[in-house]
Amino acid sequence: MQQLLETNPHVWHWGTAIRPVQATPEIVGPVIPNDTPVDEAGGIFPSVIHDQGMYRMWYNAWQWGPDNKLWISYTVGYAESNDGLTWRKPALGLVEFGGRSDNNLVDLPFGGTTVMVDPLAPPTHRYRAFGTADSARTPQRLDGWSRKWYSYGHYTAHSADGLHWVVDEDLPRFIPGDTATACWDPWSNCVRYAFRKNRRYGGVWRRDVYTAEMRQGLFTPEILALTPDDYDDIRARTYGAVVCDYYYMSWFPQPDVIFGLVQNEYCDWLHEGQDYVAQGRVYPMFGGPAEEHLSLAWRERDGGSWRHLPGRPSFLAPTPPGTLFHSGYYAAPYVTSTASEDWLYLCNGQCRHSFLPREAGLDPARMRAFYRENGAMLIHRAHWPRGRVLGAGTTLIDELELRFDGDEVGPGQSVHLNLSTHPGGSVRVALFDSSEAANAGIGTAPIAGYAKEDCLPLVGDHLDVTVRWGGRASLPSVPESRQLAVRLYVDCATVYQFGIVPTVD
Repeated sequence: MQQLLETNPHVWHWGTAIRPVQATPEIVGPVIPNDTPVDEAGGIFPSVIHDQGMYRMWYNAWQWGPDNKLWISYTVGYAESNDGLTWRKPALGLVEFGGRSDNNLVDLPFGGTTVMVDPLAPPTHRYRAFGTADSARTPQRLDGWSRKWYSYGHYTAHSADGLHWVVDEDLPRFIPGDTATACWDPWSNCVRYAFRKNRRYGGVWRRDVYTAEMRQGLFTPEILALTPDDYDDIRARTYGAVVCDYYYMSWFPQPDVIFGLVQNEYCDWLHEGQDYVAQGRVYPMFGGPAEEHLSLAWRERDGGSWRHLPGRPSFLAPTPPGTLFHSGYYAAPYVTSTASEDWLYLCNGQCRHSFLPREAGLDPARMRAFYRENGAMLIHRAHWPRGRVLGAGTTLIDELELRFDGDEVGPGQSVHLNLSTHPGGSVRVALFDSSEAANAGIGTAPIAGYAKEDCLPLVGDHLDVTVRWGGRASLPSVPESRQLAVRLYVDCATVYQFGIVPTVD
């Protein structure tokens, strides 16, 4: 089914009382406890796929060093689950840490890691990984680690089983910031890749989102996709910050649109930028992120600009002070979909930018105790009903109209909707036969037997419900030169998706 957005090319009429409606995710967890030496400091950037009859997760594991300092290390942990909630950490024996190899670390020397399955790759490359490597700048972050990279940047790797990895090239594919995300897009048969680079806007260097595609191991040229602007700064100031950065973007491709969950980092002081100047750094920036928000953006599958919702509301906003997510969220590289739900794995930060207290001079031993006692950087799972990341709804009564060419629809097909109604609400549908110039449904009669009064009211919560007029679901015949207008009468309800699919009686 297609997402019901005002920008969808099938949308002909959008009532004035119809508003975009975002999902309201529920968060459960933590699902990965920091209960081993290799991830005692927490985990971040979890990639989750359903593979080989189970759920498999790869995540960056953080440790505490011998000096009690946090090691934001380039190590990747691996876990397995039957339900996506209860996870096992198998002892793989692949990487030695602290003199032992009975841990769940895989042979992948990346930070900011994404792992996915490439179904078009040869068996030796079935699993692909993307991430940053920088052992020259961070020597001996992992005991016994022997890889040496020539330059800091973004690398790729491949594997036949997801456990034993081979880095593709000695030099990085891109040399941007330290955070990137990727996902497999099954509707375009390509890897979608997003990373951040610094660019000056409004007199301040800040991070933007660039994107590229990868097919058969080859990347397209990078393009600037999303950049924070004055409106983002206004929102930042409503939360007591100064400017907004786009830290990175989580992917969520759909059949007709590509969604992105943008990490908005609200920065509230200039101290970090002044330190950069004193150190001879070439790009002073605002620092001290106050909060990490996620906001929704999207673009049509055939290209064009990325769009934001009016007002750019947060998809996930920090929770009140003293709660687990009061400083915000660090989301997975991509959304994992099941038959009934969409899952976004994420971790919490218990302080600004998660590890800022150490950088601000907090005693390392106290810092370690703080993380342990407050549960910082623990992986959780947010979830919402499948297909409902964004829809069209009203708490009043209004109408939506969709148009389909005559050669797109006809007998043997039916209208399907993903919808939910408030108590006392409903959705009904009427069909009109009209040419494009006739302004279907306005001052014209519906097709006989397909009027609003003939439609069985749709009530309740349905991920996929068939529209019926009496006992009939099959659509009428429409000349190819004309259009079928599908008018939705929305009464205190939200419609998230629509589709024209073969009729099943």
